[in-house]
Amino acid sequence: MHASAESQTTCSAFPFQMNSILKVLARAPASRETFGLVLLAFLIPLRIWDPRPVEELRLRSFDLYQHIKPRVSTARPVVIVNIDEDRVNAFGQTCR
Repeated sequence: MHASAESQTTCSAFPFQMNSILKVLARAPASRETFGLVLLAFLIPLRIWDPRPVEELRLRSFDLYQHIKPRVSTARPVVIVNIDEDRVNAFGQTCR
Protein backbone atom coordinates (compact mmCIF):
# COMPACT_ATOMS: atom_id res chain seq x y z
CA MET A 1 0.00 0.00 0.00
CA HIS A 2 2.87 2.35 0.68
CA ALA A 3 4.09 2.21 -2.93
CA SER A 4 0.62 2.94 -4.31
CA ALA A 5 0.27 5.96 -2.01
CA GLU A 6 3.54 7.40 -3.38
CA SER A 7 2.49 6.78 -6.96
CA GLN A 8 -0.83 8.51 -6.34
CA THR A 9 0.98 11.50 -4.83
CA THR A 10 3.36 11.66 -7.78
CA CYS A 11 0.58 11.31 -10.34
CA SER A 12 -1.61 13.90 -8.66
CA ALA A 13 1.30 16.33 -8.26
CA PHE A 14 2.37 15.99 -11.90
CA PRO A 15 -0.59 17.86 -13.44
CA PHE A 16 -0.13 20.68 -10.93
CA GLN A 17 3.53 21.04 -11.84
CA MET A 18 2.71 20.88 -15.54
CA ASN A 19 0.05 23.58 -15.15
CA SER A 20 2.46 25.89 -13.36
CA ILE A 21 5.12 25.31 -16.02
CA LEU A 22 2.61 26.04 -18.78
CA LYS A 23 1.49 29.21 -17.05
CA VAL A 24 5.09 30.39 -16.77
CA LEU A 25 5.70 29.59 -20.44
CA ALA A 26 2.53 31.45 -21.44
CA ARG A 27 3.76 34.54 -19.60
CA ALA A 28 7.31 34.17 -20.98
CA PRO A 29 7.10 36.64 -23.90
CA ALA A 30 5.72 39.38 -21.68
CA SER A 31 8.24 38.63 -18.96
CA ARG A 32 11.08 38.65 -21.52
CA GLU A 33 9.99 42.08 -22.75
CA THR A 34 9.74 43.34 -19.19
CA PHE A 35 13.13 41.89 -18.35
CA GLY A 36 14.61 43.52 -21.46
CA LEU A 37 13.14 46.91 -20.59
CA VAL A 38 14.34 46.69 -16.99
CA LEU A 39 17.79 45.67 -18.20
CA LEU A 40 17.90 48.60 -20.62
CA ALA A 41 16.70 50.98 -17.91
CA PHE A 42 19.64 49.81 -15.81
CA LEU A 43 22.34 49.61 -18.49
CA ILE A 44 21.76 52.93 -20.29
CA PRO A 45 22.34 55.11 -17.20
CA LEU A 46 25.25 52.86 -16.24
CA ARG A 47 26.84 53.49 -19.65
CA ILE A 48 26.20 57.23 -19.41
CA TRP A 49 27.70 57.36 -15.92
CA ASP A 50 30.58 55.09 -17.09
CA PRO A 51 32.20 54.23 -13.75
CA ARG A 52 35.79 53.01 -13.74
CA PRO A 53 34.98 49.24 -13.82
CA VAL A 54 32.58 49.69 -16.76
CA GLU A 55 35.13 51.82 -18.61
CA GLU A 56 37.84 49.24 -17.96
CA LEU A 57 35.59 46.43 -19.24
CA ARG A 58 34.66 48.46 -22.31
CA LEU A 59 38.29 49.28 -23.17
CA ARG A 60 39.53 45.74 -22.56
CA SER A 61 36.78 44.25 -24.71
CA PHE A 62 37.68 46.68 -27.51
CA ASP A 63 41.34 45.65 -27.22
CA LEU A 64 40.30 41.99 -27.36
CA TYR A 65 38.23 42.61 -30.50
CA GLN A 66 41.19 44.36 -32.11
CA HIS A 67 43.44 41.45 -31.16
CA ILE A 68 41.02 38.86 -32.59
CA LYS A 69 40.25 40.76 -35.78
CA PRO A 70 42.46 43.82 -36.25
CA ARG A 71 41.40 46.71 -38.44
CA VAL A 72 42.45 46.51 -42.05
CA SER A 73 44.79 49.34 -42.94
CA THR A 74 43.41 51.79 -45.45
CA ALA A 75 44.71 51.96 -49.00
CA ARG A 76 45.13 55.71 -48.83
CA PRO A 77 47.54 56.86 -46.14
CA VAL A 78 47.24 60.27 -44.57
CA VAL A 79 48.93 63.05 -46.52
CA ILE A 80 50.04 66.20 -44.73
CA VAL A 81 50.14 69.27 -46.97
CA ASN A 82 51.83 72.51 -46.01
CA ILE A 83 50.08 75.41 -47.72
CA ASP A 84 51.66 78.79 -47.17
CA GLU A 85 50.24 82.25 -47.85
CA ASP A 86 52.13 82.65 -51.14
CA ARG A 87 50.44 79.55 -52.63
CA VAL A 88 47.03 80.65 -51.38
CA ASN A 89 47.53 84.06 -53.00
CA ALA A 90 48.82 82.51 -56.24
CA PHE A 91 46.09 79.86 -56.71
CA GLY A 92 43.27 81.27 -54.60
CA GLN A 93 41.52 79.68 -51.68
CA THR A 94 39.23 77.38 -53.71
CA CYS A 95 40.29 74.25 -55.56
CA ARG A 96 40.35 74.32 -59.37
